[in-house]
Amino acid sequence: MKQWNYAESDQSKGPVSEDELIQLIQSGRLPRNTLVWTEGQADWQPASEIAGLLPAELAPSPSELLPPTLRTKGTPDDFAASGEQLRPWIRYWARLVDFLIFSLIVGVIFSIINDAALNRMNDTVFGIILLLAYIPVEPLLLMSWGTTPGKFLLNIQLRNEDGSKLSFSQGIMRSVGVVIKGQGIGIPLVALITHIYAYKRLLNQGQTVWDESGNHTVAHRDISGWRMLILVLFLAAVVAPIVWEVQSELPAY
Repeated sequence: MKQWNYAESDQSKGPVSEDELIQLIQSGRLPRNTLVWTEGQADWQPASEIAGLLPAELAPSPSELLPPTLRTKGTPDDFAASGEQLRPWIRYWARLVDFLIFSLIVGVIFSIINDAALNRMNDTVFGIILLLAYIPVEPLLLMSWGTTPGKFLLNIQLRNEDGSKLSFSQGIMRSVGVVIKGQGIGIPLVALITHIYAYKRLLNQGQTVWDESGNHTVAHRDISGWRMLILVLFLAAVVAPIVWEVQSELPAY
């Protein structure tokens, strides 16, 4: 009989027999989406997604693995999820793209109005101000368009549990949760700790704190090559001027 390791409280536990693992899930001590691993398995996977592991009464039906909006066909908002659904890095890059676009717009406005004041401002302080200023921006986009540039580019859908778009107030609550519990308000070290915690929680429990508290669902589709190309070109366009400026300030030998 196979021996299984399982993730609990950000730690790997086990090995335990298959019967013991099923009993832990059946008793409610472990959720059905607990990440598990056994020899010969390429990577950790939710127990509910491993064919034949859980008894029929414990294993969710295929439709239950997707949020309601993802299994509603024939609607303009239809979004067929595909591939691995726990993608913390994809979510991180999507939010980074959104924040960079917002920062560039604000930076251009500041440079036109008062470039000297912008140059005098501490980079960390300015970053925190930008982070707080972005809080209402994402809710406005989600409320009106149902997505953001970064989420659209990386094929991510964010919805309420019933499939509806987030309202502005729901979006604000979620954004505040992301900034505080996920990004540590941009404060050095604090932000590192909150990022690591949010990353591990998403992998271990299948949902972030802010999405769980708001009953939001996040779904992914596979990312096509042209989307990845746009992402790489965009990041290169952002990074290139910074590298050029740093090099120009280096002393010549």
